[in-house]
Amino acid sequence: MGPGASQSEYGLLKALGARGRVLYGVVLAQAGLSVALGFLAALTFTAVLALALPATELPLSLSVEPAAVLNVALIAAVIAGLSSLLPVRQVANIDPAIVFKKGMAS
Repeated sequence: MGPGASQSEYGLLKALGARGRVLYGVVLAQAGLSVALGFLAALTFTAVLALALPATELPLSLSVEPAAVLNVALIAAVIAGLSSLLPVRQVANIDPAIVFKKGMAS
């Protein structure tokens, strides 16, 4: 399952009539959000490091090319899409009755 949602929550959405396409969108959005937040955190860390490195007097330099940042963002998006395939399959096979069998998720 995607982060932040359990099988019973997806089962509840399915029991309430949510179409598979909507559930798939939720899984993909969760994966995309996770990747975007991680990418922004890494980009922020890199920018701070690039600003702090000259103050260390070490013979190091850090160059961040926009094309490299774009490549990393695209690769991260592809990985997020691929990694959400298994949760999408699991969501497709959820029985809405799981909500009533296990009780509501807290």
